[in-house]
Amino acid sequence: MKYLKQIFDFYLNASIHVALAVVVFAEISIWQLNLNRDLNLYAFLFTATITAYNFVKFSGIAKFQFRGLNKRLQQIQIFSFAVIPLMFYFLFQLNLGLFFLILGLGVLTFLYAVPLSPKSKNLRNMSGLKVFIIAIVWTGATVFLPLLSNDFDFSNIGPQDICYALLRFLLVLVLIIPFEIRDLGWDDAELKTIPQLFGESKAKIIGSILILFAILIEVYFEFYTNSAELALRYAILLFLLLYSGRQRSRYYTIFWVEALPLLWWILIL
Repeated sequence: MKYLKQIFDFYLNASIHVALAVVVFAEISIWQLNLNRDLNLYAFLFTATITAYNFVKFSGIAKFQFRGLNKRLQQIQIFSFAVIPLMFYFLFQLNLGLFFLILGLGVLTFLYAVPLSPKSKNLRNMSGLKVFIIAIVWTGATVFLPLLSNDFDFSNIGPQDICYALLRFLLVLVLIIPFEIRDLGWDDAELKTIPQLFGESKAKIIGSILILFAILIEVYFEFYTNSAELALRYAILLFLLLYSGRQRSRYYTIFWVEALPLLWWILIL
């Protein structure tokens, strides 16, 4: 059991779980928007998410140094460096039209973790920005990249596509709230997260209102298969939001909340 737990913890801490969530969200976009699948895009999203998340999570700890890190962080750092060549390989298999969007998302991710100058803050620590930066990056990666990989350009993206991107943006905002509630005890007050500004209970109410707007968008544009599938998907999301709290195990957020796209995908199938 000890070794199984170590493997499971590595799976979570090395960002493999969240990378699967990103890929599955992209697959849901492709299914709901009737797009063509690009396996190279899936592989790029998987490897890029691992690279980006591990960079954001551990760059402040590692300081780009290997010596002095504990064994767990060393393993994750080795794994991350091994994934980077694969990320670039799959990047060069993609349509060139995706390059500028990927570059923009990459710059946002970099600035999220690293300030432009020693005297400035990174985007994560700027008041009120954190949640929106994450939602923008996830929406770009899981909606606009699949759209553009189908030989779209931005001029061909219509109102339905924009509303679908708004839908994904709202869903990611909701999914971030349980993480922000979990972090209430140690997040800097200057971050001005939703639970910091409104309290835990009101943050859940705000999340519930965002879920209602998301449902209205799905119903209006008929992005769902049937009413039962739609109801089950949003019931799971609402439960994950309302059941969240500071007393929950760390696995509640980093496993169950981040597993939402996989649960949704199973329901859609």
